[in-house]
This record gives sequence, C-alpha cells and structure tokens, in this order.
Amino acid sequence: MTYDRCRALWPDKVFWANLNLALYDLPRQPLRQAVLDRCQRAGRRGLAFEISEDLPRNWKTAVPVILEALA
Repeated sequence: MTYDRCRALWPDKVFWANLNLALYDLPRQPLRQAVLDRCQRAGRRGLAFEISEDLPRNWKTAVPVILEALA
C-alpha cells in the first residue's frame, strides 16, 4: 500500500514503515530526498522508520543521513 493510500484511509494514525534495503545504497543526497519524500507523503500526523530486514551493510554511513533528514 502506498503512503498516500494509507493516509487517505487512516488520517489520524502514525505510520511505522521501513525503507527498502536498496535505498540504503543510494548516494547521500538521493537517500536524503527519498526519506523527505516519504515524510511528506505520510502527512503531518507522523511517520516512524525501522530496519526490519537485514541490517544494511553500509548502515554506519546511511543511518546518519536518514536521521539528519528526519531532524
């Protein structure tokens, strides 16, 4: 389900989602933009990310980019 569809169905809920592992391989700026896009599409109510698949091999460099985008 897309974030847009979820927000239409559940306008009062906070979303808890993961980032596809392929996103972690993106360069810094496209990864940051992917996070910002998801936040915007999730709406003002809120969004939480988790790593629910395998830990990305480059998590030490990718996770700080994600956290910076969320700040």
